[in-house]
Amino acid sequence: MPWEFPYAVEAVTFFACACQFTFHTVQYQFIYQVVSENLNFTKNQSVEYCSANTTSRVDQQAVANEVSRWTLYCTLSGYITCFVGATVLTSWSDKIGRKAAIAFPVVGTLVAALMQCIIIAYRLPLFFLIITHLVYGTSGSYSALINIGSAHLSDNIRPDERGRRFTILEVAASVGGGLGQLGTGYWIENSGFVPSSIFIACCAAVSASLIPFTMSTKNGTDERPTTNPLFRDESNDDGSYVETANAKDDSQMNISILLKQLVHSWNIYTTKRCVCENCLEDDRDDAWPCQEIKKGRRWRLWSYAMSYTIYMFATDGVSMFTTMFLVSYPVCFTPDLVGAQAGLANGLIIGVPALLWLYQGFFNFGGQAIIILGAFARICSNTLMSMATGPVLVFSATSFALVYNLTTSFIRSEATKLVSVDDQGAVLAMVSALENLAGIFGPFVFLTLYPSTLQIFHGFSLIVAAMLYAIVVFMMTVVWMANRRKVYTSEDGA
Repeated sequence: MPWEFPYAVEAVTFFACACQFTFHTVQYQFIYQVVSENLNFTKNQSVEYCSANTTSRVDQQAVANEVSRWTLYCTLSGYITCFVGATVLTSWSDKIGRKAAIAFPVVGTLVAALMQCIIIAYRLPLFFLIITHLVYGTSGSYSALINIGSAHLSDNIRPDERGRRFTILEVAASVGGGLGQLGTGYWIENSGFVPSSIFIACCAAVSASLIPFTMSTKNGTDERPTTNPLFRDESNDDGSYVETANAKDDSQMNISILLKQLVHSWNIYTTKRCVCENCLEDDRDDAWPCQEIKKGRRWRLWSYAMSYTIYMFATDGVSMFTTMFLVSYPVCFTPDLVGAQAGLANGLIIGVPALLWLYQGFFNFGGQAIIILGAFARICSNTLMSMATGPVLVFSATSFALVYNLTTSFIRSEATKLVSVDDQGAVLAMVSALENLAGIFGPFVFLTLYPSTLQIFHGFSLIVAAMLYAIVVFMMTVVWMANRRKVYTSEDGA
């Protein structure tokens, strides 16, 4: 048996995200360079995007329109395939095991990165970038990686520890991505796109090599029980437990089984039943979370899922035009500054454990309060960024990442507390599906909105995103108020 160590999932995520985050940053700048050259907006092979021509609104509009079009093609091809790939893989991980499932997004990332190296090195037409996104999306990409990783952690830790471990997982993802973006930003400035593209492909190869060292979980196909434990049916007035047969069969994987996984994920959000794996254990502390689940579980699950969707709709949409926003007038960033901004945005998460200790240890904040603060930080960041005309406001707005980087991990953590350990993959599969729907429509909306509103205000799209984050704050405040009124009892909401 290969040597196993407890933080292998974080290590896999660190190196995979060093590739995934930088993969997109390099690609967006490459698209901008090629389009600028084709429209005679910059010199041949130049990465100095803010020249005298930049003051021409007509030229800038033409470049923005063309870059948005190609970025949209690539993004949609990736997210549409990822919608299926990530949803199926995350839910399927309940059956085949987390270790096997997490290999799909990592290997897919490696293949896509190698393809992008070839496209950039030989200056192939931009059409070929769409193919790389098809490969990347089919493998589940970042969405499958982070959700399967979260499910893996849920298999091995107590519910009250998930917020902290999910945060560490996101710290690993963001620090890896931040360091990759920071280093390649300066590398692009000095040596062009090819060396940095080879480097990030190597990061994906390292990530794949670490998968065998991840801890095995009880969710493998050979380790699952043939019968389910008892579950509580909330339709019973006395809250009694009844036995049910396990619906999972041991036949080989086929389309029917994959569809059952999707249906099972849907059922988690639409039925009153809460599977209770620990309720028969002698240690009643393990059973306590199951015993405390009352009416209102479903609407809370949907509140978390929809808040996550709106949050990612705005976040994914803004990320599509951020590079364009930074390299164009009036911000006029060079590739090294673009890399520094992206590196800071992701690298600041290294301070999140200290912030989390302050929240939970000093202020005694629950998960709900942390989610609300994170969404509010996004509002402040986008509003400040929309007014930026240079590095000062850009980096000031980016500094809010220290707070808002906690948001998504705690939304997932709060959702997983509402279901049993058997259904961690299923509940996160729905989150993954909605996240990828947001990834389809968010870029489409914002890549259409951004070039169309340049004549009105350069940061108009960022203000729209801030309004969407305000909706998340409202929804999560409603859940927080319901928890405080003890309509629903949980350790975190009490």
